[in-house]
Amino acid sequence: MKIPENKRIAVTGIGMVTRFGGTQETIDGVFSGKSQIAQLPKEFSLCPTQIGGYIENFNLSNWFDAKEAKRIEKNTRPSQFSHAAIRQALDQAKLLQEDNKLHGNLRERTGICMGTGVGASELIAKLAVQMHLGNMQELIKDHLGTAMNILPDASAYQLARQRARHLLGGSHHD
Repeated sequence: MKIPENKRIAVTGIGMVTRFGGTQETIDGVFSGKSQIAQLPKEFSLCPTQIGGYIENFNLSNWFDAKEAKRIEKNTRPSQFSHAAIRQALDQAKLLQEDNKLHGNLRERTGICMGTGVGASELIAKLAVQMHLGNMQELIKDHLGTAMNILPDASAYQLARQRARHLLGGSHHD
């Protein structure tokens, strides 16, 4: 597909959340040749693989004020990572005003492209243990409606849903 001349795209900011840390720490770590693969935490003890790049000590307050961090904490970890990565990209691009909202004329012209390697692995592990133990009633009661949180693109779905509610004037506090 050819993009018309008057429809140019500019990547003005990037954001990452990895075991190294945020964007700059990740770039520095990769170029230093360091590995961040390590022993997985105890909650993954039933998994056949015991090493990985699990992110520890993740703190939303590195990117958000206390109120916003508390709201985002209700989401799954991949969604929290996505929020932090998007915030880093917007900060790097200098697209946010003092109230942390996009500059008015940029609201309709700004897009976000994001990807993730895995969905909510800790939630998948927890659900697998509950199924193995035969606790189906508890599983259904506690996790009804969480299927969307397990998918690798769940965080993109949640962000798009929040953005749509905001644009339509409804509540965007999930």
